[in-house]
Amino acid sequence: MLKLAGEALSAHGVAVASLIGSPALKRDALAAFSTPVVDGGATALLVPLFGGASGAGGGGAAGLTLTQAHTAFLLEPALQPGIERQAAGRIARIGQTRPTRCVRLIVGGTIECKILAWQQMRLAEGASAAPQLSLNDFVQLVDGE
Repeated sequence: MLKLAGEALSAHGVAVASLIGSPALKRDALAAFSTPVVDGGATALLVPLFGGASGAGGGGAAGLTLTQAHTAFLLEPALQPGIERQAAGRIARIGQTRPTRCVRLIVGGTIECKILAWQQMRLAEGASAAPQLSLNDFVQLVDGE
């Protein structure tokens, strides 16, 4: 999803940096995002919430302070709401001088809607911030029953 978002932003003239890849690439992306746009910096920073193949060594939310940003767009829901809160919180830190906001984009009629509903149900039941996904929960998400 991040790759598609980056391609769309670039196609519309938005300078994009991405925290996907090697530590050196991530360092370069953070430097570009910290550089003013008039000096060739990036306007948007793509940050994966999770590690693995696309994130190459850890989720993008862990340990970052991004006070250069004022808006976070969440493009994919996380089963653990705390991960989303942590990611959004990276822009609302000490040193932030502007109002911040978080925009969550969910595609209707997809598993994303089911994940969001599952999150809300578990939190309403008083589940912890990191609810465990049971096999039954997984089947319901995939089958939609």
